Amino acid sequence: MKPIYTGIFFDEKAYNEMNRQSSTNTLDKRIENPHITLEFKPKSLLPDELIGLEVEVTIIGEGNDGMNHGYEVIVPDALKEHYHGSLAPHITMSIDYVAKPINTGSIDFENRKSFSVFGKVGYFTTEGVIFNKI
Repeated sequence: MKPIYTGIFFDEKAYNEMNRQSSTNTLDKRIENPHITLEFKPKSLLPDELIGLEVEVTIIGEGNDGMNHGYEVIVPDALKEHYHGSLAPHITMSIDYVAKPINTGSIDFENRKSFSVFGKVGYFTTEGVIFNKI
């Protein structure tokens, strides 16, 4: 099984906290597995000690352009060398029915009072999110 992408994945508790902190309306379609993509089609697997690791993520900005709604984040130090995503590390929260989550990284994020949520490092595969070695 080959991962589609590596990421930091957020559970319902973290998702609810992000919604509670939001200063804008959510859009039509909720993202089912909110995450930060570390690398799409990764060239190599993550080190075993990182898989399933719970990490604190600081949220520093929020954006909503009517098509994509998400948060700008700071990638935790332990994962910075494994981050090969968009210029603006982010979590997509919701999208319009015709939008694509990949476009969240290019919206204009506005600075906001920072807050933190916890997520787990793992893989997204054809079988869904997994938090164990492949």
